[in-house]
Amino acid sequence: MRLYELLEQVSDILTPQTHSLYDYMIHTSDDNGGFLRTRYCYWEEPVPDRSVADLEKVLICFREPFAEGDSYYKDRQYGDAWQKETLVKMQLFYSSDDDMESAIEWSLLFPYPEICIVDLQSKTAGWEHRDPLC
Repeated sequence: MRLYELLEQVSDILTPQTHSLYDYMIHTSDDNGGFLRTRYCYWEEPVPDRSVADLEKVLICFREPFAEGDSYYKDRQYGDAWQKETLVKMQLFYSSDDDMESAIEWSLLFPYPEICIVDLQSKTAGWEHRDPLC
């Protein structure tokens, strides 16, 4: 599977009406080798597409509750330039669906307490809030 294909599937499930999450993820994420994490602002250059594991489930940990239709950006001035600052802070794990509990516990340290497990087979998402560990 390719990363962009994975992100498209996730976007179809979490934002089926607008498909807006796909563009957000490819233009705001850093690839940290096994997971994506949102940056502070929109970048014209998308995260590079690459081969990823064929997954049945994907873990996404959000800093705040997420729903389709939420605002993704806030315009902010930095010196003489304006940037689209990211509002939806998230980590999407794509390396393996074997050890999600460890990834959840690690994410809670930062804190990303809104847990979403996207089932790519059934095209559903399950949500859970956990108290941060810090």
